[in-house]
Amino acid sequence: MNELMPGDRLSADMLRLIAHVTSPLAETSSKLLGQAEGATVVRYSATMLDVEVPSDIPAVDLPDGPAPGSALVYEREQLVGELLVWIRDGRLIGLEQAWYTDDPPQSWPPPEMVRIS
Repeated sequence: MNELMPGDRLSADMLRLIAHVTSPLAETSSKLLGQAEGATVVRYSATMLDVEVPSDIPAVDLPDGPAPGSALVYEREQLVGELLVWIRDGRLIGLEQAWYTDDPPQSWPPPEMVRIS
């Protein structure tokens, strides 16, 4: 996935990843995706994405903290990490990529590498 700069909108690849990771949340998933589509990047790296969602986009009914569910990242059937979607005040504030290996990831995984439960 291409690097994003502060002020950028999220790329189609990043939106696809967020849609995949939040898919178990049913109707809330589409609302979070709407927030992601309107969000601007505050900070970006291969392990952390911070965004700001405009106040005119409706909030979701989720508690502060990581969104419910599990999004585990696999590389050739080996568990290498997980993705967390962060919420504050009903708004998407970021995506975090935690890793279980010695070396941090160099990029965000494609949805095909992420198993949702």
